[in-house]
Amino acid sequence: MISELLQEGGLSLERLESFCLVAEAGGVTKAAKGDPVRQSLYSRQIKELEEFFGTELVRRKGRGIALTEAGVRLNKMARESFAALWDFKSGCKGLPIEIVVGAGESLIRWLLMPRLGEIRRRLPNVRFKLLNLTSADIVARLADGMMDFGVVRKDVVRRPLRSVALGNVEYSVFVPKAVQSPGQVQSPKSKVQSPLPIVASGESQGGIVLREGLRLGERLRLRSRSGGLGASEHFGLATLEGEGSFRRELAAIERRHKLKLDIQLECSSFPLVAAAVESGGMAAILPSIARVELGLRGVQEVKVAELGSLAREICLAWNHRVLRIRPALERAKLFFTELVQCH
Repeated sequence: MISELLQEGGLSLERLESFCLVAEAGGVTKAAKGDPVRQSLYSRQIKELEEFFGTELVRRKGRGIALTEAGVRLNKMARESFAALWDFKSGCKGLPIEIVVGAGESLIRWLLMPRLGEIRRRLPNVRFKLLNLTSADIVARLADGMMDFGVVRKDVVRRPLRSVALGNVEYSVFVPKAVQSPGQVQSPKSKVQSPLPIVASGESQGGIVLREGLRLGERLRLRSRSGGLGASEHFGLATLEGEGSFRRELAAIERRHKLKLDIQLECSSFPLVAAAVESGGMAAILPSIARVELGLRGVQEVKVAELGSLAREICLAWNHRVLRIRPALERAKLFFTELVQCH
């Protein structure tokens, strides 16, 4: 079979590499980075592969190209084979293997980074690449064999991907340290039992009374029990911008409890929202895992039962086909599952 496959010209590792580069870039021109000689080479090599396999691998789409069904299959097989060969070479020479992990910025910063030291201790001969991507991009790259693992919401994982649960990402209200009682500093693992009364302002002080003395309404108003702040201070809400699942559910909470949150700042990521809280000027609803960073800086976390509907189950996802041809990833999967858990 091998001799029959290779006795005909047109198939080579160099041609397969060029095809993968063009597929990843979405076009010959982009893959060649403006080099006309390389652009001509890539076009010729793809044609030679099409002649060898007897089928169309790419077709024009706008100013770029799109892979045909056969092209998608070849791209996956080639990438997986290159990755397996690289792992084999690295193992023979004692070189570190590369593991690519995709996750959102919040999960990278507050879930993966705090555990990176222990992960590297368990997997000493590994070079990690952490990519900040959307869930859709992560799932697509896993399916195409362009990524080894993804930390994503459980509900976005589809066959042929497999997954293992890592727990739930819950949400809390985080309050600037300026509103805490004098001398109070929270540890990163503490869950504050609301040392400050937080109430909704408005003509009737309306709003739903939440657990631990918290009300959400037109504006968050915080008073110091110790009298250290004097007059009451008002804090608007910083939150994530856009129309994603978080904002949709936050709007649903407002409707259910007949609230109007005073959103004064919208940011493109939760870490940016956290920075607004840290500056002392705003409160925010953030993933509870943010306490690992904000708790060290004295920011107060208030757990609120009514925010429970914001919680999302997350998981470690992978492509079983990739793990089958890269045995080193199986060990990495076990350590990730053990160490990267939401608590």
